Amino acid sequence: MSVIQKLVLFCLKSIENQRTAYAILHLLNGKKSSQTIQDAHLFHLKRYFHVLPHLAREEFNQILDDLLEENYVTCLGEGSYRMTEKGDMYLQEYDEPIIPRYLNGWSYNRMDKLFWERLSLMVQVISNLVAYNGRYLPIQNNKPHLDWLKNFIQRNRINRHELATQLFKELQHILTNKKIDPLILILRLTGSNRIGLTQQQAAEQLQMSVLTYQLHFINVIHMILTEVKENNTSYPLLEQILETEEKNEWLQLTQSTRKTAIYLNQGYDIEDIIKIRKLKQGTIEDHIVELAIVDSSFNIDIYVPPEVQRNIIKTSTNGIKQLKYIRQLVPEASYFQIRLVLAKKKSAVSV
Repeated sequence: MSVIQKLVLFCLKSIENQRTAYAILHLLNGKKSSQTIQDAHLFHLKRYFHVLPHLAREEFNQILDDLLEENYVTCLGEGSYRMTEKGDMYLQEYDEPIIPRYLNGWSYNRMDKLFWERLSLMVQVISNLVAYNGRYLPIQNNKPHLDWLKNFIQRNRINRHELATQLFKELQHILTNKKIDPLILILRLTGSNRIGLTQQQAAEQLQMSVLTYQLHFINVIHMILTEVKENNTSYPLLEQILETEEKNEWLQLTQSTRKTAIYLNQGYDIEDIIKIRKLKQGTIEDHIVELAIVDSSFNIDIYVPPEVQRNIIKTSTNGIKQLKYIRQLVPEASYFQIRLVLAKKKSAVSV
């Protein structure tokens, strides 16, 4: 079984047939919708948010077909799949370590691309500085990146050879003994005497599918980010790549939700915001659920009476997460209130 199939199978088990399989596709793609954000938290799948942004629906359908053919899942119709005994036994035997262990999509989906683009540019430029080669085309022709690197070199006022030696030591240390294949990253790097491979070329050389390579590549980037953040004094150069990382948790929100949040903070209620923004009630409610997920201090008492909250939590604690079943057991709660309570519950635990 491929690592992508294992990841999808693990996610199918996690959602427990309480969402269609396409909720997993949206999660892996990193779809910035309130429902996908809620699912990531509700089913403990934040690590896999946005780890396969280029996974196409056709490719995802083929993965489902392969799992179905191998009897790991059974199709219930309308995009719904249930784990078979074989699939369940497989995951019980191997569990989550079968998936790249450093993936942390929720925390790093705003940073991993920027980090890679800066790192690859840094390696290229420093390599050419050491070779005294001023005639080359930057692999990242992005003015903010070029300006950032210029400032980086000016700040680190050591000679080019010392700079190159320090960067080499940091990369060598961080890529050693981390249970990853360093070639996944190294093959992509461009220097003064070599051109880095494309994703397709690197995948072929490592005898992987492009999708599998993409997953392992993002796993390596997330490993580096984690290591640098936890041990920043050991990586003085790599740590500087993270210096502009946005730490405001509200930046995890969709842009539309941020606008709604501004009105809520100004004291407007749902009905007011619907009129001002000319949006449907369900859309504004989605924004409020998203706020409850991302902002652990968000108070939902104004929307759900405490007694109703307790009844919803008691029901969901019994393993029921599908909204329609919770509503049958807690009929005094609306779907919006149920979603909001579940979102707040996960926020308090994991955000």
